Order: sequence, then C-alpha cells, then structure tokens
Amino acid sequence: MTSVTIERIETRLVDLPTIRPHKLSVATMYGQTLMLV
Repeated sequence: MTSVTIERIETRLVDLPTIRPHKLSVATMYGQTLMLV
C-alpha cells in the first residue's frame, strides 16, 4: 500500500454577514466567521 504525506495545509478565515441579525439571549450576531481548510 502506498503511503500519502501531507506537505502543507493552508487555512483562510472569512467573515460572512448574516441575511438578518440572529438574536441570542445576551447579544445579536450580524455575521459569522468561516474557516476554509
């Protein structure tokens, strides 16, 4: 069986706005962060 070696991993953080504000008990979220790997 052939072994596979990962040489590099890149990540990006992307701030995305929400369609409408999401209300929590202590705050309101206007966006969220997505991590792309």
